[in-house]
Amino acid sequence: GNHVVIVGGVAVNDPIHDWYPLAFLEGGVSRIKQAPMSGRINQRVLIMYTPNYETRTKDQRNEDSRIDKDGGEKHYWNFMVESAKNNNFILKAARSSDEIARLLKHCATIQLLDYFGHSNDTDLLLNFSQYGTPESPDHFGQNEVKGLESVFSPLALFVSFGCFQGSAVGLCRMFAYFRHIRAIGSSTRTDYEHRDSHNIPSGVYRQFMPSDDATRWTSEQLNANTTPAAYPFE
Repeated sequence: GNHVVIVGGVAVNDPIHDWYPLAFLEGGVSRIKQAPMSGRINQRVLIMYTPNYETRTKDQRNEDSRIDKDGGEKHYWNFMVESAKNNNFILKAARSSDEIARLLKHCATIQLLDYFGHSNDTDLLLNFSQYGTPESPDHFGQNEVKGLESVFSPLALFVSFGCFQGSAVGLCRMFAYFRHIRAIGSSTRTDYEHRDSHNIPSGVYRQFMPSDDATRWTSEQLNANTTPAAYPFE
């Protein structure tokens, strides 16, 4: 099956979020590199939500000193093109949640789906703070999950490294119910300022088991030694 990573947009001129603009991208690449190209995983795909990164290059007033300010509008895309070549994965660009849904359907059968980016409990906030305000008109949530029929293998896993997705009403539970797959997410904020050696943000991660009952579900908090970084490949 396929290992697919979705990387959401970076904030622009936001005084609180994403001073370092590569955190989501580095997390996604590190995650892909952990998946061996054998056994359960035979193809690796990274879907990059590009609009915010283009806006960041053009409009960010105070950029991190490690970033090339003269890289042009496609700076972050070109960075990922090189990473894809060096790390043997397929890179896809998306400009909307609808496009992400279409790409996911083309990636069937998915064995592992990961998300790095902004979120609330129920939605992937794809273009969060693109214009300096904490809003995300473009988001991926329950309706999109419902539409992902015949996309996942029976043993598939969804892991979100966004905030609050492992809450009782979160998107992980929606994947467990509507798509009948395991799902892991944090019940708290995830902190990309504190990432482990695999670029995984800190959080309180919970696992949800597949469920046929929307009112009942089984979840467990993963202990500190069972991080989502290695969990699906054990």
